[in-house]
Amino acid sequence: MIITIIILLALTYLCYACFLVKPKGKVEGLSDRYVLITGCDSGFGRLLAESLCQQKVNVFAGCLTLDAVQELNEKYSTIHAFILDITRAEQVEQAYELVHKTLPKDVGLWGIVNNAGILINGFTDWLSTEDYHRIVDINLYGTIRMSNQFVPLIKIAKGRVVNVASILGIACPFYFAPYCVSKAGVIAFSNVLRREMAPFDVSVSCMCPGLFRTPLSQPAKILEELKEKQSKLSQQLQKTYNQKFFTSLEESLLAIAGKASPEVNKVTEAIEDALFSIAPREFYYIGSDAWIFLIISYLPYSLADWLFRKFSPMPNPNTSEL
Repeated sequence: MIITIIILLALTYLCYACFLVKPKGKVEGLSDRYVLITGCDSGFGRLLAESLCQQKVNVFAGCLTLDAVQELNEKYSTIHAFILDITRAEQVEQAYELVHKTLPKDVGLWGIVNNAGILINGFTDWLSTEDYHRIVDINLYGTIRMSNQFVPLIKIAKGRVVNVASILGIACPFYFAPYCVSKAGVIAFSNVLRREMAPFDVSVSCMCPGLFRTPLSQPAKILEELKEKQSKLSQQLQKTYNQKFFTSLEESLLAIAGKASPEVNKVTEAIEDALFSIAPREFYYIGSDAWIFLIISYLPYSLADWLFRKFSPMPNPNTSEL
């Protein structure tokens, strides 16, 4: 028995030393590196583009709005901002032509950060397949579309692919089904892509942040979307999910939003590590809530469900009105 324990401890240590401990260090020549980021209008994408610019990295910044494009191009000399809707194949192809044309001869694209994403939420019987289609087209298919288009340039540089998922792609609380589905797909795609790109010396990293203070988590936006959802429910569903339910749900969602971390720089720092560390990690779990959700995901389902009910309680619908 003692020998078995010693062997298990030794194997655990070897696994830790060989696979979990990464050498420190940063790649050199950042001013000669080119990185493409999607979703640079605001949030993580905007902060990352500005941070890389300050480090003299050459940034291609995909934006949805002309205002964001003009502001970035006027303010930063090493940012090349342009309009990019990742759901439109022709715009993705145009972005490729622009990047390919701008890159110096025989220089590949060092990194792509698939950051653009949206949040659609609601209880499953409130939602249509179109709701799922819309969020998956951006969060998942957009990531796949961009990766497929730009991987040839990444291979030339032996560079990096960074996909921004979410811890909600692993742990799935109530109310966030479309978002959880889309981000779970990003995680699965990242796992496959990482293994397929290894022979080309291309690293693939997946970001799994918890809840951070971004435009997606603003209380005013949450309340506006909640009222819109309530107004669109059928008469029968409005009996099941009555005003008492919505009042309780509003309080729960605002409480969750109030816990959002203001330290958004932790996410951009993790992305920068994935881009420029000599040994980037496969997954980055960012924020204490991300680690808590990760641990919960390894528990038996019955225990995980109990923890969700205990610490993130769902309001009670009127089950007598079915």
